[in-house]
Amino acid sequence: MKISMLVRSSIALTVLALAVSAFQQPLARKIPVAPAGQITTLYASDPLECSLDLRTGQPGLIAHNGQVFNRDSHVTMGYYPDSLAVAIQGGDTGAIVDLGTLQEAAKASSMQITGNGGNVYVAMELPWVREHPGLQETTSIAHAPIQAGHLYLGRIASEGEPDLFAKLIVLDFRPGESVTLRWQLLDE
Repeated sequence: MKISMLVRSSIALTVLALAVSAFQQPLARKIPVAPAGQITTLYASDPLECSLDLRTGQPGLIAHNGQVFNRDSHVTMGYYPDSLAVAIQGGDTGAIVDLGTLQEAAKASSMQITGNGGNVYVAMELPWVREHPGLQETTSIAHAPIQAGHLYLGRIASEGEPDLFAKLIVLDFRPGESVTLRWQLLDE
């Protein structure tokens, strides 16, 4: 009888300790982590690192036997001076839209800004992006001038494959040299 009471007491104390521990954890630990994308730098004069494969996060171009080949290029710097270009590989069409700064994008999408406005970037989800008027018509090699601190939406359409939608924010821009982006491929 004493052992049974001792076992019950131990179990009760363990459950109580776990419950207290769970309540004391910061809220952020309880929220599942959603990817916010990756950070990539594109270099205008680099033969490989001038383009980005949105599916893998790797350069869109590769070197093989002394030649440069397209692996799967979706976004590039260098096709147009100081511009981001999408739909740059044969057969693709695309569109790219500059939503402006995070503050401008928040106003256009009726969002409230929190902190530095990063919540606006995070909140740009596929259904809203897919319906954006600026992404409805596509063309080959669509491009937009690069502006530091601006948020862009991109769409790449390849015949026989689902369209790719991405959001990009320019973190750093050195005209004629490089652009650093936080980007995320949006999927369902």
